[in-house]
Amino acid sequence: MGKKDFNEFLDMFADVIANKVVEKLNLAYPESFEGKSRHEKEYLNVQDVCKQLHISKATLYRHRDLGFLKPSLYVGRKPLFTKKDIEDYLKVFNRDDPSSIK
Repeated sequence: MGKKDFNEFLDMFADVIANKVVEKLNLAYPESFEGKSRHEKEYLNVQDVCKQLHISKATLYRHRDLGFLKPSLYVGRKPLFTKKDIEDYLKVFNRDDPSSIK
């Protein structure tokens, strides 16, 4: 197994663990889901956020490092985001004055 294959395996394994932790959190704190569908996720992983925002992982990580997008929770090294995190991120880029973004 090459280094690239091993890193891909580790990323996939970490995503599986992160998703399991999210499931456990959602089961442990069901009151945070009142009025929501059981299938609606409270926390979104990097892949979900990238799909929702139509951005690459590199862009997501760059914007996280610049402080535009802040995860609510880390599971190990994997960031997890809420819908509020995404809404806050979109507010930064929906300003009338584009020069306010550095």
